[in-house]
Amino acid sequence: MTPTTRRLEESFRLTKTSESVAHVATSTPAATTAPPSAKVLEFPGNGPAAAPVPPGYTTIDDLIEEFERDPAAKEELRRGRQWLAKTVLGDQPQSLRVLRLRKGMSQAQLAAAIGTQQPHIARIESGHADVRLETCRRIAQVLGVDLNTLDHALRSEAE
Repeated sequence: MTPTTRRLEESFRLTKTSESVAHVATSTPAATTAPPSAKVLEFPGNGPAAAPVPPGYTTIDDLIEEFERDPAAKEELRRGRQWLAKTVLGDQPQSLRVLRLRKGMSQAQLAAAIGTQQPHIARIESGHADVRLETCRRIAQVLGVDLNTLDHALRSEAE
């Protein structure tokens, strides 16, 4: 190695803060020095691990699922979503989320109605998914809007 080349362990050191630390080698290592072995980092899943639910507590997803099984509570949830779209989100630009809530649907319900999964609807609503025309047709049909209205709503999501 030349004096300006950094060895891996000299270039990157683990720190306890978010500050980056870089060290430059000032001397040439001996030729007999064996290269350092690489450490393998393992990442569980795609995101942070879900916190365990304490005994005696119910997750919000479980609670909503329980309400969805009761016809009277399901109707109240639908009306609550419609109220939210009208009262709280009424002055916001029309978006897929507003269209969905006006219909009184959750992301999971819209996903089931068009044959996809809730995370896909979340990505569409956040503007992180390119939506196929066939998916747009199904969404528009379920929400009772035309494709131009849906296109305008999806464009507002991406902005």
